[in-house]
Amino acid sequence: MDANGDGLDDLGCWLNSGLTYYLHNGTSDLATSFADGFGNSASPTYLPLSSTSYNTTGLTPVFPDVVYNGPTYVVTKVTFGDPSSATGATYNQT
Repeated sequence: MDANGDGLDDLGCWLNSGLTYYLHNGTSDLATSFADGFGNSASPTYLPLSSTSYNTTGLTPVFPDVVYNGPTYVVTKVTFGDPSSATGATYNQT
């Protein structure tokens, strides 16, 4: 359940007084970086599917498919660290 529409899972439960929910702590569960024991690293950048970069206007899905523009995030760019470079260079992949 996403009680406040921020794209993060919230916890909901029924009590005698009705539905009660507890909001996610406000931080994303998306990974910010990866590293291995050799010094290689990768740092993803995310955008929600609802951003204009993923405009679905004009799409007509065939049943049972639907156009979903909810709070789902996808990787749009990754910055890789290059440990073999003396200056610690990075490069991007989009």
